[in-house]
Amino acid sequence: KEPVPSMLEAKLYVTVMVVGV
Repeated sequence: KEPVPSMLEAKLYVTVMVVGV
């Protein structure tokens, strides 16, 4: 598993939290 997708996943998680889905 590369550490690249990790950052993308983190950003996605933050976005979801901000949106409040």
